[in-house]
Amino acid sequence: MGHVFGRTFLCRSVDLASEVALNANLNCVTLDGDQASHKGALTGGYYEERRSKLQNMKQLKEMRTKYDALSEQSQKLKDEISTVDQTVSQVLGEIQKLEARFNRLKSELQTLALDRKSLATQKEADDV
Repeated sequence: MGHVFGRTFLCRSVDLASEVALNANLNCVTLDGDQASHKGALTGGYYEERRSKLQNMKQLKEMRTKYDALSEQSQKLKDEISTVDQTVSQVLGEIQKLEARFNRLKSELQTLALDRKSLATQKEADDV
């Protein structure tokens, strides 16, 4: 085995690094940054992406973009709701006017029917 980094050997996995460190009496490092000492100690090289400032800034920018798009969409929907609400109010006003006209015409029709009945009764009385 040739050594590029002195007494430190580069391995593909933690298991291999641990085995090589103990059997070959070498310190090993994995591609992920985990270290295995020839004395048996294992130390992690774990990198948590949630703590990365660059990753957080990228997420913040994406979230702001999404927020702006959703805010714009929300405003458009509110405007559309307002327009529909005005239309509904106008239609309800027209319905009320037509109902009032219908009731007035119905009342006039009933009055005319009574007048007709009264005239028919009077005519029968005159004919007798």
